[in-house]
Amino acid sequence: MSGECDASVLDTPPAPILSLVPSPDIFATQKAERRGALQQAHAALMQVLDHAQDDAYSRPLAESEWRARDLLVHLATAEAGLGALARRISAGEGGLPENYDRDRWNAGQVRRRGESPVAELRGELERAHAEMLAFLEGLEPAAAQHRGRLPMGEEGSVFDVLDLVARHKIEHTAQLEAALG
Repeated sequence: MSGECDASVLDTPPAPILSLVPSPDIFATQKAERRGALQQAHAALMQVLDHAQDDAYSRPLAESEWRARDLLVHLATAEAGLGALARRISAGEGGLPENYDRDRWNAGQVRRRGESPVAELRGELERAHAEMLAFLEGLEPAAAQHRGRLPMGEEGSVFDVLDLVARHKIEHTAQLEAALG
């Protein structure tokens, strides 16, 4: 029987393909974990900002060319941008373009928005956070499985974007806390 195919194999129905979409219970847990991480990171940031005087935002950050206000600009614009990225990936539209340069984007945001009032930036942060939570609430399991290019150049899922938002906010909250005292 060398080189011949067993015809009975062709008559056998294919085995079901395992679904990559998690069960409703698992997906609800995954969403709840992300919601909790996003809310915790946001609350920590707002607590630091609540205790800072407006004049403190001109203080330089340790080991950086940025001031505290520049970092606040970065946080506000990054949260809105990452929210848009999560929505794009969930819609199956891919992620960031291959030529995306995060350093250039960040520098441009700080250059354009560096003198924005603190209250305005805080309002943008609050809106972007609320939009992120609303997006997460409406996220469907199949949409969460889409993947796209993330800011560091790697490919990731919608949940990877949400995890990035929480980690990003935590990291920069610590920097702001040090600068704002």
